[in-house]
Amino acid sequence: MFTPLPRSPRAALLALTTFGLTAGGVVAPVAAQAANHAHRTVQAHSAARDAAEREARVQEREALRATRLEEREAARTERQTLREQRRADRAQERVARREGRHEGGKGTSGTNSAGEPSSSSSTTSSASTRGCHVTIQTSAPRILAGESVTVFGKVTCPAGNEPGGETATASANSAAGGQQLTIEQSERDHGTGIAHALAATQTVTTEPDGSYQLSLVTLDANTVFRVHLGRHGAHTGVRVAPVVTLNAPTPEPAAAQPASAGGRERQARRSKLVFTGTVSPAAPGARVALQVSYPADGEQWHTIAYGQVTEGGFSIVHSLRIPGEAKLRVLAHPKGANSPGASEAIAYNVPQPQNPQLTIESSANPILAGQTVTLSGVAAGAAGQTVTLLARSKGGAFAPVATSTTDESGAYSFADQAPQQNTYYEVSDATTHSVALFLGVKYALTLNTPPATVATGEALTIAGSVAPARAGASVLLERGGPSGLGFHPIASSTVNADGSFTLAHTFASATSAKLRVRIANDPQNLGAASAPFTVSISAGPAATLAPEPVAPTS
Repeated sequence: MFTPLPRSPRAALLALTTFGLTAGGVVAPVAAQAANHAHRTVQAHSAARDAAEREARVQEREALRATRLEEREAARTERQTLREQRRADRAQERVARREGRHEGGKGTSGTNSAGEPSSSSSTTSSASTRGCHVTIQTSAPRILAGESVTVFGKVTCPAGNEPGGETATASANSAAGGQQLTIEQSERDHGTGIAHALAATQTVTTEPDGSYQLSLVTLDANTVFRVHLGRHGAHTGVRVAPVVTLNAPTPEPAAAQPASAGGRERQARRSKLVFTGTVSPAAPGARVALQVSYPADGEQWHTIAYGQVTEGGFSIVHSLRIPGEAKLRVLAHPKGANSPGASEAIAYNVPQPQNPQLTIESSANPILAGQTVTLSGVAAGAAGQTVTLLARSKGGAFAPVATSTTDESGAYSFADQAPQQNTYYEVSDATTHSVALFLGVKYALTLNTPPATVATGEALTIAGSVAPARAGASVLLERGGPSGLGFHPIASSTVNADGSFTLAHTFASATSAKLRVRIANDPQNLGAASAPFTVSISAGPAATLAPEPVAPTS
């Protein structure tokens, strides 16, 4: 409805003022109310979201707690089952021993349990094996699944078992030869050490000198061999590792890399690699570890990522960030009846990140102390330009060490650089700098010829020298572990002021040892390791014989 304006200017002004006050008095409160309502709505949504998040966290904690309770209950049940199995096994062994003693006593009387005369063979066997002992060995203590071993041993008997006028030696040989032996083969769980049900049973007859042999027994799981001779027996074990393969790494597909606004993050994602391979045999869910070894570490393996076996294979995605040469392998921890196993190591060169306007590369990295290296690169579009080589050690500042001039293509080089310790290099021109290149300098390790044999109780002494001579640097004598997958230290020493060192160790058991010498990393230089060598340890005086201490492998 149209309202006519007042005729008087004052009346018009009054009408406009009245309208404005009225509008302000109505519109402003409405806007305020709307704002308050929106604020309350946001607060309500935020509170609801917070409540939902708290509820989700509570549910997650409850689920995790329930899972842990189930795992603990399953572990308790498994331990109880194993204890009951061990008790049952011991009970069966006691019954078998009692029966063996009972039957042995009957054998001497010449009657069986029915009161009938015993067979001459059982009587002869019981009488002829009294006091005899049997041994059992395998051709290898550790093999890969699908490989074979030879099982062998010998029966030895005391002289005088056989009546008559035979000599003592002939009597002992007569008792040991022609014995019927039963060899039991059972699989053993690597985690629990409990032997499973018998996998096979074979019989063998000893040769006239008491020796026996089972050739080419193919194994796929950790196995225990047992041999019985009357009331006596012996056993030995073979650890069987799975066959593990590792393929050369491939770049992660671009579609699997999420977009990111950060250039550094995009670069990190682009550098990811996919590592694939197989493990056989291995249960689904078995764990595999991707390991890397750099030349500077002296064949020290470091785990950098984990994966799981699925349908006999695995896939691990990981980035290698340290430029230079590297060796890679996969260590498998199969569940159940197999020991850990490792793939063959493969070589891989991790590329050095570069400034495309001014690159820098090394002809070798790392190098041994005393060696020379050439640093080279290209200054894009900078022919005939002066470039400066700068260097710094750990904790220092870059300082110029040489200058050169680029050729018509922008290429440059700095030859015969001979750093004595780890050094960072950088090249600059009139407009930019290259990335910093780390050049590792390894200790040059030299060993005197180690002895081939040593007796128990006698100190094995190994001497050598390192360069550069750095007094107090740590030197280790390491022994290969029984798994064949690593080394552990058994003796240590320090470097003298002239760079020489001496290591000494006394062995307590007659066996053979795979050894190496390693000097550890320090802030100035990278470590180095000698080539492995084997020392045969012969039996010394009886007082020096004792079990070797067990140490973990690295």
